[in-house]
Amino acid sequence: MDYINDDNFKREIEKFEKPIILDFHAKWCPPCREMAPAIEKVAEEMKNDFVLLKIDIDELPKTASSFGVTGVPYVALLKNGEIVDSFLGSKEKHYIRDWLKRNIKEEGAENNVRDNLISEYEEHANNNGFRLNPDKETVRRIAEGILRNKELHGNHYCPCRRVTGDKNEDKKIICPCIYHKEEVESNGRCMCGLFVK
Repeated sequence: MDYINDDNFKREIEKFEKPIILDFHAKWCPPCREMAPAIEKVAEEMKNDFVLLKIDIDELPKTASSFGVTGVPYVALLKNGEIVDSFLGSKEKHYIRDWLKRNIKEEGAENNVRDNLISEYEEHANNNGFRLNPDKETVRRIAEGILRNKELHGNHYCPCRRVTGDKNEDKKIICPCIYHKEEVESNGRCMCGLFVK
């Protein structure tokens, strides 16, 4: 989009109501040229879901710098002016499509799933003599991490612990994990801070 430059970038992107995909690239970058047809094809397929902005880092260096771009291709998803996810390096079409579908969802449905999960954890805390962290933003972020693990690894694994791939080991870290009660008792909170005394 030729009319967007370093000076008007922030003002122009505020006009878009849909999520924005920023594709940072450079003419001299072979991986950027390699990925361009894939991201453009996905953008065409999903044109009702987001706006694709292709940003040449040599033409908009201040904008690239403001987003912390240190290498290209770098693709970032913006919602309400904030980056919610990104990836670096050339990816194939199926990866880009899956990444977008995972990140661009109906807000209402996404919020309902998250809120239901939080309610379950609140009930668990009440039944066990402790409580959820009173910081709602922390609880929201942890719940979203748990839901992301469900998408990536197939279960509600604790986001602050490493998923090994060994089902017997990993079942110990399904939230609420086997460690949380002892941690709340000894430290006043579980490792990720979801449950507190």
